[in-house]
Amino acid sequence: EVARDRSVWPLFIMISCGYASFAAMQALWVAPYLSDVHGLDLTARGHVLFGMTGGQVVGLYLWGHAERLTGSIKKPIMAGAFLSAAMLALLAALDHPPLWLVTTLFVLLGLNAGYTPLLLAHGRLVFPDRLAGRGITLLNFGNMTGVFALQALTGALIGLLWRSGVGTEAGYRLTFASLALVLLAALAYYSTIRDTSSRAVMERG
Repeated sequence: EVARDRSVWPLFIMISCGYASFAAMQALWVAPYLSDVHGLDLTARGHVLFGMTGGQVVGLYLWGHAERLTGSIKKPIMAGAFLSAAMLALLAALDHPPLWLVTTLFVLLGLNAGYTPLLLAHGRLVFPDRLAGRGITLLNFGNMTGVFALQALTGALIGLLWRSGVGTEAGYRLTFASLALVLLAALAYYSTIRDTSSRAVMERG
């Protein structure tokens, strides 16, 4: 019954790509990129990742207020996904950018990733109470499936341009571009879903 709801599939695709694109960066490719392209040692890479994770924590708090401030659950999600795609596209477009710019973009990417839990909140607002459990379970399944799929995809892309056991800048840029395109495609589909808000749901009773 949940799968027959047309609202679920734009949400499913968006949640499968939203957090997964950030997880692919944070968990897999930021540290190797900093090592292979910028020559950072383990400690320096850890500092950048710490900043990225700290940004995510702050972002969770900031994005959590976005729905209340805008009166919309859809607009903040679309803004967050677009900003993430734009930052990934910028990383893909720049030829050996300076370390300060790369670090700034990674921290901002973490800060911006706080929008992704809003997708579950959107699901909770869309599903009636009797289907809420099954609906959120389906979305969580999409979330974890997306993490696996995008990590496998980006791993294959990096491998195409691997040289002597080291990732190349071209390979990383191809990976960043692919994540940006995946996000934009998911965002285009998500844009078809109807908007709502917690206030609107409460007013409907």
